Amino acid sequence: MRMISETFIIEAGDRLLFRVKADAAPGASLVTLRSTDDGAVLFDLKGVSSTVYIPVEWDLSAYAGESAILDVRRESCSVAECCLYGKGVLNDGARFFWAENGFLRVIGAGSIRSRFARDPHRPLFHFSPVMNWMNDPCGLIRWRGEYHMFYQYHPFSSFWGPMHWGHAVSGDLVHWRYLPVALAPDTPEHADDFSGIFTGSAVDDNGVLTLVYTDHRDTRYCVDRIMQSQSVASSDDGIVFKKFADNPVIASRPDGCAEDFRDPKVWREDGEWRMVLGSRMEGRGQVLLYGSKDLKHWEYGGVLFRATRDGVGMYECPDFFPLGEGHALLASVVEERGGVKEFYTILVTGAFREGAFVPERETRFDFGPDFYAPQSFLDDKGRRIVIAWMENWGNSFLTHPSGWSGAATLPRTIETNSRGEILIRPVEELEALRKTVQPAVEMSGKALDTSLLPVHSDLDLFEVMLEFTPLEKGAHCGLVIAGKDGGEVAVFYDADQSRVVIDRGAMVLGEKGIFAERIDPEENGLVRLHVFCDRSSVEVFAGGYRAAGTARVYFKEPGRRADIFSRGRVDLVRCALWELASAW
Repeated sequence: MRMISETFIIEAGDRLLFRVKADAAPGASLVTLRSTDDGAVLFDLKGVSSTVYIPVEWDLSAYAGESAILDVRRESCSVAECCLYGKGVLNDGARFFWAENGFLRVIGAGSIRSRFARDPHRPLFHFSPVMNWMNDPCGLIRWRGEYHMFYQYHPFSSFWGPMHWGHAVSGDLVHWRYLPVALAPDTPEHADDFSGIFTGSAVDDNGVLTLVYTDHRDTRYCVDRIMQSQSVASSDDGIVFKKFADNPVIASRPDGCAEDFRDPKVWREDGEWRMVLGSRMEGRGQVLLYGSKDLKHWEYGGVLFRATRDGVGMYECPDFFPLGEGHALLASVVEERGGVKEFYTILVTGAFREGAFVPERETRFDFGPDFYAPQSFLDDKGRRIVIAWMENWGNSFLTHPSGWSGAATLPRTIETNSRGEILIRPVEELEALRKTVQPAVEMSGKALDTSLLPVHSDLDLFEVMLEFTPLEKGAHCGLVIAGKDGGEVAVFYDADQSRVVIDRGAMVLGEKGIFAERIDPEENGLVRLHVFCDRSSVEVFAGGYRAAGTARVYFKEPGRRADIFSRGRVDLVRCALWELASAW
């Protein structure tokens, strides 16, 4: 059986990348690139015999301007992560080959937009992979005028597997363009070898985009290496990356550390490179500190932070940076209670003096269930921006059957106000998604008393700013978002317990649960909620941006109703709703 692609035009400098595994006889054609202008065979892959995917790269630049098709003999081989890119990839993104009903679709920016729009669960203004699985965003950086986001990526299915680094760029943190895979593990010898390229970070090393990452080895087959070590790769053009020949740059763990030893976050401070790493010792998570002059030779600087209670078995994706008058540690926690694992993100603030971190306060960075593995970076405007994986390892990942899984949160800034309070705000660039400058719906000055006030009857993507004052202790007020399937999620303020709440207990699909964080009203008792609703998520910023919560919410089909509700007496100061456009 053969699978033939749509006809496509070979553009200037195009290269075709794909991975193939096959059990073919010598000389048997497996993958052929053929000109549709004259039928000539331009490339022909023959005689591959491998139980694992091996990389193939064809330079098509000699055939620029020609029309071509790709012909795959499916009875003999399997092809994955087929990607076409040329000189304009940073501006236009790569083109991908997507198998559909026995046919290979060639999808670029325009077809990605229409394909995403047909999927009722595909986020339309959050980043998600064009296909297959993603988890942690990593390597976040502003480099040569573009925002680069790398991410943990499995190119062979919509389930977690041997990790690669996917790659995308954006000029505004909102509209992303997909690039070819940046990093892949060495080609294994065994089909069940789960070695991969785990999370890491990106830095600008004198104009060279440099990635520092965890090289994870399946120790069943890689007996000469520890399970997790740290390595380096670099690129002059921000597209093609070359691994350092003398990797790994950190080949051993400190004495007493468990085999979990990963997720390097690197930054430059006081004339040297510094790194934090997640690890654990004697069953408790810890964050380690390293230093280097050249990114290649590292010295261990000791334990920066260690869990103070049993059950906190690992700190993943640690991040350490100046914040306000002190420093902050952002880390994702793996905690086990009664045999059940919980995954969440903490922010620890304190003082950093002479290489020692003195923690003063620990809080959850996001009170929702679906904010994990965040990473921050400093952009050229001086903003500390954070992006996380908008999922949780305990989730059921409902989109597997659609051929993709995982998404990133909205980019948000972190800063402190004059009182030293931490503020978490969505980046201002998101305002470009509003279809109109003025709100589509706006109301103010309404007295509510156990009321349900319709805001909009059928919306897909929207943003709401809600301001109100509870007039009695037990009052509740907020937003109910209801789908056509009868499912509902409520985002509201509970004045009785002084907390902001995400309640998805009435959802029909996906995970349920109630999630809350205590937050006091602002001056004169005012409460503000800033809510973003995408096709399968809700994000709320509350209390003058002193709290944030993120949750995945799945409805069976697009379109949902938004209502303001109150329990008890509430003075509605203002409600403004904007319909949002797709970012694709």
